[in-house]
Amino acid sequence: MNIVRNDVDACNATLTLTIDKQDYEEKVDKAIKDYRRKVQMPGFRPGNVPVGLIKKMYGRSILAEEVNKIISESLYNYIKDNKIDILGEPISNETIQKPIDFDTDETFEFVFDIGLTPELTINTTAKDKIPYYTIAVTDEMVDEHVKMHASRLGQYVPAEKTEENSVIKGEMTEITDSAEPLKVLEAIITPKFIKDDKQKKLFVGKKKGAKIKFNPVAAMSNDYEVASLLNVDRDKVKEYDHDFEYVIKEITNHQSAELDQSLFDKVMGEGTVKSLEEFKQKVKEGIERVYVADSDYRFGIDARDFFIKKNKKAVFPEEFLKRWLRVTNEKVTDEAIEKDFDR
Repeated sequence: MNIVRNDVDACNATLTLTIDKQDYEEKVDKAIKDYRRKVQMPGFRPGNVPVGLIKKMYGRSILAEEVNKIISESLYNYIKDNKIDILGEPISNETIQKPIDFDTDETFEFVFDIGLTPELTINTTAKDKIPYYTIAVTDEMVDEHVKMHASRLGQYVPAEKTEENSVIKGEMTEITDSAEPLKVLEAIITPKFIKDDKQKKLFVGKKKGAKIKFNPVAAMSNDYEVASLLNVDRDKVKEYDHDFEYVIKEITNHQSAELDQSLFDKVMGEGTVKSLEEFKQKVKEGIERVYVADSDYRFGIDARDFFIKKNKKAVFPEEFLKRWLRVTNEKVTDEAIEKDFDR
């Protein structure tokens, strides 16, 4: 095995791999023996197919597979051992690569193109500055997160009057001249999810026993919701595009958890905080940690842009990279590569 590097220019090079018979012979023989143990062929018991027949039928593909394994491993190790900084991955050369014949050749020569990472100059002075933005956490943000925790740990409780977030159970009856109107004995509605504002208002501020006339098809967002509410097939929903009478039977409203020690322990861990003030402080610190990641991300973008501007004259292996994009992604078009390349 021999690998020779040839620098074409400052950002392009070729790697020529010469693979001799001694590099692959043992691996190929082992692969043929393994294949012989596994292959099933009419007229022969498993493991007793003649080696010569295996070589005749599968020798070429086995040889190609083992040589490709050697190429992959050798390229990786050569680039790693020689600390070559490359862009993309090695791709087969299209100009000086000679034809390969696995049927007759014993020595194989493969040529690969590689794109070299350009050397970047990082010269900075005291005048160069990259701003780092610290996002301020306001009291309003903290209060909103505290409400979120209280809501998340809250529960639904029986109520006397409906709200927009209420879960309402009731009985629905189709208003029709038919002798057998559609009835739904336990129809569950949450006003918040009613898309039509006019229909939504009909369900807010009502007490048990209240009767509401509404059109479920007009009220709901889609046919699936109407079909679920009426317990009918979706293809029959349009048949019920008229009013129903809804009688409220049960009302449950969401009640946020109390801001007490039980909530503090569930959110922060038992005994971590002892008061609402301490709880808010911990909430604030948690928000700040999240924003630190955002600030770091923004700083990274600004720093990258700063140093790119410092290295405007850096030369990249553009043609190699465009070809590498085409080789590694069959669906990408030349037009898309040209359009997005400079980004």
